[in-house]
Amino acid sequence: MSINDPGLDDVKVYQESYQKFSSSLRTWLIGFGIGAPVLFSSQAAFSNLVLNKTDFNPILILYLVGVSVQIFATLLYKISMWYIMKGALQPQFKNKRRYKFSDWLSDQLFIEIAFDLISIILFLIATYKVLIIYSSC
Repeated sequence: MSINDPGLDDVKVYQESYQKFSSSLRTWLIGFGIGAPVLFSSQAAFSNLVLNKTDFNPILILYLVGVSVQIFATLLYKISMWYIMKGALQPQFKNKRRYKFSDWLSDQLFIEIAFDLISIILFLIATYKVLIIYSSC
């Protein structure tokens, strides 16, 4: 079978690969969004420098919003997958708006990409601001 004509075994392999990459990225984004501020604030010299700057509150907000976007996306897709699973187990549930929305959402890759890009952009801006503060000392 070729990639243009995948069999069920191929689809399962592609799906498992997608799930691993998606899970890894989401874990990395949440870990970075929480870990970076902790790392920066755990360094005494840097912590004192940042505390004297008024720019640090917006930086923390950027990291927290980036993490919040990922948590929201995870919760949204978790609930949607539950509705899709329920529709597979109870075919009459497929008539519900919750199922139809979840089914539609699962086909919209651009929404998942948007959540990730929003977090990445917020983290890049926050990290850039931290580096600017750090380079000014």
